Amino acid sequence: MKRIFYALLFFLLYTYTSANAQELWSANSSGSVLQKDINIDGNILILKSGSLHCLSKSTGNEVWSTKIDKAKSFVRISKSTLIQVLSETDTFIINITDGKILYNSIEAKHASPRIRYSSNRLLVWASGSNLTEAILLDKVSGEVLSKTKIADGVAKELDTFLQPNGDFIVFSTFGVSYITASGKLNYNTPLKIAESAKQLAAYYTPTLKMFPTANPDHKAVIKDGYLLNLNIKTGQVNAETELASALVTFDNLDEQQVIIGGQIKKDLQLAVYDKSTCKEIRKGAIKVANTGSILRHQNDLFVISTSTVGGSTIKLVDFNTLALKADKTYKTGGQYLGTLFNSEKGIGVTSAYSINYFNPTSFESTGGTKHYIHSGKTNLEAGDDVYFFSNGYLGKVNKTKGEETLLYKDKLSVKLMEEEQPQLQLTEDGIIVVASQSVAKVDLNGNLVYNEHFAPPGPSAGSVLGNALLLAASSYLAVDAQEKSNASTSVSSKQYWTNEQKTFEAIGGEFGSKIRERFSKSANAMHYQVILTKGDAGNFKLIKFNKQTGKVDGELLVDSRTPDYVFDPVESTIYLFTADSIKAKKI
Repeated sequence: MKRIFYALLFFLLYTYTSANAQELWSANSSGSVLQKDINIDGNILILKSGSLHCLSKSTGNEVWSTKIDKAKSFVRISKSTLIQVLSETDTFIINITDGKILYNSIEAKHASPRIRYSSNRLLVWASGSNLTEAILLDKVSGEVLSKTKIADGVAKELDTFLQPNGDFIVFSTFGVSYITASGKLNYNTPLKIAESAKQLAAYYTPTLKMFPTANPDHKAVIKDGYLLNLNIKTGQVNAETELASALVTFDNLDEQQVIIGGQIKKDLQLAVYDKSTCKEIRKGAIKVANTGSILRHQNDLFVISTSTVGGSTIKLVDFNTLALKADKTYKTGGQYLGTLFNSEKGIGVTSAYSINYFNPTSFESTGGTKHYIHSGKTNLEAGDDVYFFSNGYLGKVNKTKGEETLLYKDKLSVKLMEEEQPQLQLTEDGIIVVASQSVAKVDLNGNLVYNEHFAPPGPSAGSVLGNALLLAASSYLAVDAQEKSNASTSVSSKQYWTNEQKTFEAIGGEFGSKIRERFSKSANAMHYQVILTKGDAGNFKLIKFNKQTGKVDGELLVDSRTPDYVFDPVESTIYLFTADSIKAKKI
């Protein structure tokens, strides 16, 4: 009898603890919190209008604080110990190990800087009315490695090309600058600006594009209405020619040649150029307004004329003469078409809504996507495939093969809040559709693993919470967008986690030890998501949902349908914020 009594007591205590979670600590707090996140060592970052604070995950006590007047927001710089903080008038770069300010744009008399980074370096391109300089920082330690003057006055950064060895080639309104990973300025070469580009400056940014040539050290560059051959090792301009217009479209033909079309009113001036000499090989002109892209295919050239309504027209041009073959055009049904590409199904063309394919000889349609929306916000790139969730259909598209495949044979009835855009998460054994109140998983064989929906706590709350919940998953594991787009379907969050861990192996001292300990605890933290839903007795609760299994692994009762919180999936802890306190709850 006693055994039954104690078993029942244990069950009741366990149920109560599970529902209410375990309170780890409570700390006093004052003032509204603008933004909160989890630091890479597990401590808590909170931003207020006048300061940034780091609180201990163990006690809630302040680890460090940094004064930032009129602060608005911050963003963690991926795979680094640095964050960028924006105020109403200023930009800061802060080392989150100690809160030290490494860069302040106002003190440096700069406007908002552009930040570019490699695997271990951070380049701050800082431009002001009297000075433009490049500031190089170590991305892990935050050490300022160099400050290099680029120009007197404003030199706006246009694009940066990262070299395999970690060096930076920066094109700006001044010219081109080469900055090594060690902070040395190899060269700083001014480049010409065509008059056609100057006329567009107030309305349009002219094309900037760099192409390979037969010489690995030489690149063909389209910039500011010019085609030039640039030695990227020395900064020497070997050849250059002014283009017909700064409004250009192009196709990189091979190592020796590039074709460029310059738009002048309703005429497209076409020319084939030698990349080494930048000399014109042959030219022609056709009547085409609003040119999208051009594509060479054997002895033909396809030119797309874009339209905002009623589809667009793809015209056929003789590549050898650059004259229009007026007898053949291809009418498309989509809007805002602009990209042509070669595929196994013929010529592919993208629109905002779909991809169409046509035979390059007969101009007859060879197929197209039915469910995929090219501009969809749910799309997830993984290698050569793009996964999508559109109008209830879950599938993937391979543009080169011209294939659209449904991953689940029927519509997937995921319940969404009004105007909500779900996100996709690719795992080793399936794909997960994540929304604010719903989560569904389909395995790689097309079987539905689960499809769970949790009642929203109140009207419109779910759509707001959805972003917060999805951000929680990325707060502790920042993955570069480039890494995501290059990932293969077999790459899992565990492998991302391992890559992130390696980044911080060089950090010494107690902070480095804490990071490595944190990363070693769980490679599966991305499997968890916290969802706010209605409780059983008219109250509300936060549930810890396991996206791998589809099970609820924990829950926490809350007394508000709009709780202010941040979730740390590594420690399985929810930090609840009120007007006067912060509470840590183990869930």
